[in-house]
Amino acid sequence: YNTPGGFATPLGYMLPIREALLDEKPQAVIANLDGQYIGYHEETTIWNSLLYDVPSVRFIEDDIQVYPAANAIYLSHHCTSNTPNFFLRGENCYTFHERKPSDFDAASFTSIADADQQKFVNGARLLSYRWTLEPQACLKLAWAVDGAVSEDYQVAVHFIDAQKKEIVFGDAIFWRGRYWRAGDTIVRTFCPANGQERKAEIVGVRVGMYTQDGANFNGVNLLDSTGKILGQSIEITFKP
Repeated sequence: YNTPGGFATPLGYMLPIREALLDEKPQAVIANLDGQYIGYHEETTIWNSLLYDVPSVRFIEDDIQVYPAANAIYLSHHCTSNTPNFFLRGENCYTFHERKPSDFDAASFTSIADADQQKFVNGARLLSYRWTLEPQACLKLAWAVDGAVSEDYQVAVHFIDAQKKEIVFGDAIFWRGRYWRAGDTIVRTFCPANGQERKAEIVGVRVGMYTQDGANFNGVNLLDSTGKILGQSIEITFKP
């Protein structure tokens, strides 16, 4: 496409990365590049084409980590001294390694009570959380899903104080529904952009899911194990 005043990275620079990755004979790739959206995020769009012959290619972003049900190749810019690094022009670097289900550090998360007894109607289920205050207040939520869905969802993350009052909000997009697979563990990080000065007051959170269509917000129902509607959010009180 037209790039006035310059040009994009030549395709030939990327082919050695593709060839090295394909030497691993991957059945699945998870790529953390510049975003989730094919046709909108540039690198994601390019690599969706370059990896056309890999059976499963899914894209995440830095605030989303996925531990797949089966081993996959993880492609990213997170180059270190211990990874196979491919440098392009400037500071751009690609690397890849194997991502396994066991890479999820479940021991560093706190389980959510009755996690197996409630899930959202779209098949998403909260498993556990990790709440940290330093260097900034951030909440990691670990999820399981039943499988791919056609919708894309936002997550409502409303932090509460000791009086159950919502004081800080951290809503953000979730992983695109088209990428969900049964058996995946999805970890989404929420660090509220505003209200960090009130982090010491936070004792818990209410979590929900919704879709957004212009000005309309549609909450997702939460079901119990019998299919009964429990509401549209889960309340978690953080353990000390």
